[in-house]
Amino acid sequence: MFRSLPALKQALSRMEEPAPAQSAAALFEAADLVRAYRVPACRGPEEEARNLAKAVALLAERAVRLESAYEFWEPFEPGPYFDLRAEHAMLMCQVEERRGLVHVRLYADLLSPSFRAAERFCIEEFLPFLYAGSGRGSDREAPPSQALRERMWPALRERLARAEWVIEQAIASLTRNGHVSFIVAWGAAEERRRASSQAARRSPTLTLDFSFPLPLSRRPLRRELLRRRMQRQRVAGRPLLRRSGPDRPWRAGLRRASDPEQEE
Repeated sequence: MFRSLPALKQALSRMEEPAPAQSAAALFEAADLVRAYRVPACRGPEEEARNLAKAVALLAERAVRLESAYEFWEPFEPGPYFDLRAEHAMLMCQVEERRGLVHVRLYADLLSPSFRAAERFCIEEFLPFLYAGSGRGSDREAPPSQALRERMWPALRERLARAEWVIEQAIASLTRNGHVSFIVAWGAAEERRRASSQAARRSPTLTLDFSFPLPLSRRPLRRELLRRRMQRQRVAGRPLLRRSGPDRPWRAGLRRASDPEQEE
């Protein structure tokens, strides 16, 4: 599935490969999006870009705050944390732990109605039409190449151009206003790096890609060390939790040693 504009452009540069069975945008639109991230399908792209920037700003803030909240979620559930329905979290969110880090990727391009319209048209109409013409589709009757040039390509280019413009304007709004969370979590470079075509590498994207250290309490080695330490404390008959402050035993001993009058 193509969940970002660079991924979609990459697919169009490799049209000899089979298209996905389902459209990510179609699955995304099968369930109602929560109000906080809802971007109305506006007639004017300027209004869509403004609403898109607001939705992505909220998503970026939650992504950055995840570093301080992650250790309290076991197991971590992207849907409840980001306030997304399960269908949307499955498509938008990737959270994985590896090498002592937590990697979070959020495909925020899916919040754009223009991107979803371009992705759906590509998967549901353009590529099937193209493959039918090459004899690889279920319909062996090849459509005229003239129809591909005059109808399908212009329609796809128009949708892609609008999606690209809307995403570019949303990015410009977020960076111009100095939205720190978005700037910190913006993963355009990482998303483009996975693409091999020049068109994909030049494509704008709102994908968020954020990493932070795995909390010590969630590291398997750390948990094992803590378990063994508590087991030794229990066997030795010592308290599992040490007291702090002036009542801590060794501090009380130091205080008596430094003040002989207390012993008298």
